Amino acid sequence: MAELCINLVPLFNALPIDEQMQIEELVHHQNYRKNELVLAPTSNNNLIILAHGSARLYTLNKEGHENVIQVLKTGDYAGENW
Repeated sequence: MAELCINLVPLFNALPIDEQMQIEELVHHQNYRKNELVLAPTSNNNLIILAHGSARLYTLNKEGHENVIQVLKTGDYAGENW
């Protein structure tokens, strides 16, 4: 069986395989280019799983400068608090 994207998130590894497959069916795979915005503060509540590459989580200050909170790498995820 092919590796499931959700297996990159440890929380899902404890689930039975049939439940993992149900969640995997909800996954929307998307490719992004460098410097492309993946998620904005006004976006719907999403869990982002980074299958390949890297991404920056950041906030903008009043002057519009980035304040990097975290650099995500392959296997990392964000949005679990949403």
